[in-house]
Amino acid sequence: MNKYTAMKLLKSNKACGQSIKYAEKYKYPQTAWNNCKRGDWMLNGIANFVAEQGSDLHHKLVLCACECGRQSLKYARHKDLKVIKNCYRVTELWTDGKASLEEVEHAAGAAGATGAAWATGAAYGAAYGAVWAAEAAWAAAAAGAATWVTEAASLSESADIVRKHFPKITDFATAEVSL
Repeated sequence: MNKYTAMKLLKSNKACGQSIKYAEKYKYPQTAWNNCKRGDWMLNGIANFVAEQGSDLHHKLVLCACECGRQSLKYARHKDLKVIKNCYRVTELWTDGKASLEEVEHAAGAAGATGAAWATGAAYGAAYGAVWAAEAAWAAAAAGAATWVTEAASLSESADIVRKHFPKITDFATAEVSL
């Protein structure tokens, strides 16, 4: 994929202005991807390519969002950990066809009821990512924003997680999509 195509894809998929400015600095889109420190931008970009709920790409995105979101578990209250971890577990089972969307929604509702804002937000977002791809991207942002003090480190860790699941832009983006 060349820079022109990548920039057109970013703009047509309504990427945020900051991510477009970031990408414009690089001659090659893959280099921008390799150096990106914003996992939330990356997952949001991937979410724009999920054309069908339940597709392989959708499942992979939700799994990735769960892994990013699990970073926030260290901020959860001990009494809430079991229900929040269950939300991730059920969501991950859904990606493997071993849980229904109703079970995911139930686990997300239980996690949401704990009131553990940051950790629950990430789990809730990942779970609802099973329903809507954009929510999986939001989960990464919630994980990255788990605390203002560690936001940059969490976003960077999320970016590394995203690259582990999607090492190349062509793993999710093709020139035929959204042009």
